[in-house]
Amino acid sequence: MAYEITIDAFRGSDILRTLVLKGENDVPINLTGRTVSVFDASEGIEGRVSAELDSPIDGRVQLVIEGTIPIKRGRHRFRLQITDPSGETIDGLSRGFPPFILRVY
Repeated sequence: MAYEITIDAFRGSDILRTLVLKGENDVPINLTGRTVSVFDASEGIEGRVSAELDSPIDGRVQLVIEGTIPIKRGRHRFRLQITDPSGETIDGLSRGFPPFILRVY
């Protein structure tokens, strides 16, 4: 069964989360040389969600949701994608994070 990562927020609040992409045996995946991007974002949060590699060797991704200008209440959706240096999606890693749901109250 597929699952989603849910993030709860109150209108007007910025959100900062550190995510770790792990592989077999719960070991972080080395993301050195790769990039992370946000895609498939709901209309209400386009341009408000960003991600960057925080500590690539440890598989750490920093997720930022800018909510100072209030985001509309409700459910919003987005996804993260990891790509290699040539810009190609790495099949296994592109699905490393499940879809995200942002619930704004």
